[in-house]
Amino acid sequence: MFMSGTIPDFHDGFFDGFLLTALGNISLFLRSIEGARFIAVCYGVKQVNIHGVRSGNIIFEVRLLRSAELTPSLIRGMYDISSVDSSAQEDRLLRSAQESNLSALLVTPSYGAECCILSERCEILTRAEWSPEW
Repeated sequence: MFMSGTIPDFHDGFFDGFLLTALGNISLFLRSIEGARFIAVCYGVKQVNIHGVRSGNIIFEVRLLRSAELTPSLIRGMYDISSVDSSAQEDRLLRSAQESNLSALLVTPSYGAECCILSERCEILTRAEWSPEW
């Protein structure tokens, strides 16, 4: 199991898909360039923004941001807030996320899907460690 600070190197690896569950969790299926399979599991998901999914999604980087590292621009993108008069709404959502000690999992693409997930907790598991909850 990998927690923040020990995320495997996914540069030029692949985002193979995701699974949303009725329990309010999401699993992202990731693969390193060497072919090692991992699952990023986010628990207590508050907001998900996944877009640009393509066949053969290539990862640029995977990052986990602690609540203190969340920014207004990240919140704007995650919630698709219009840039017109967005300051008060961004500030409210950012303050709420930080007070709730939420973290963000970011998957930035070289090609294809971009993911941003705001949740209570996230861990990256090997395929052998992961157990589906459905």
